[in-house]
Amino acid sequence: MTAPLAMRRGVMLLYNDYERTVFGYLKNYTKFQTRLKNMKLEIADKQAEIDTFGGAKAAAYGLSAGGSWSELNETERNASKLLELKTELSDMETDRRRLETLLQCLDNALESLDGISEQVIRLKLIERRQWKDVIAILETETDIHYCERNFQKILSKAVKEITGIIFGGKAEQMKLNFVFLERRNTNGQIQS
Repeated sequence: MTAPLAMRRGVMLLYNDYERTVFGYLKNYTKFQTRLKNMKLEIADKQAEIDTFGGAKAAAYGLSAGGSWSELNETERNASKLLELKTELSDMETDRRRLETLLQCLDNALESLDGISEQVIRLKLIERRQWKDVIAILETETDIHYCERNFQKILSKAVKEITGIIFGGKAEQMKLNFVFLERRNTNGQIQS
């Protein structure tokens, strides 16, 4: 059984796998953005490779006789290579769209939080600052003076909110999986 969302020695213990996933997304937010930029460059390179592919455009027949059915002629090899390049490009585009969607979902969820919750998430998870730095920044930028534990509670609540926004009912259903019913006998004892 997993622990409820809490802070212990700076490590977040999460209630369910959806919250753990969101926590990981937020901690890797900057890496995801960098990966997306690199993917766009790789896609542009692959497209340029396809555009300049020097394969034969028409069938060419050689004068030599022989060969076997399993061998491809030059035209067929070039067509196969072009198809392979286009498949790679399509896979890269799919991965790019998935990462863009994830980042957009995270951005939307962050925008929906109240100001202090969003700042705590950005400072602690995305920018990976120490709690003392988070507290110092928030005390100077806002007029809020909380202890570390209160900011940890704000972080926990914000992660739960983001989880609900991104995963919706799936995350809520996960919480219901841990509900147990008790039956008591006439003496008031719990029956299994």
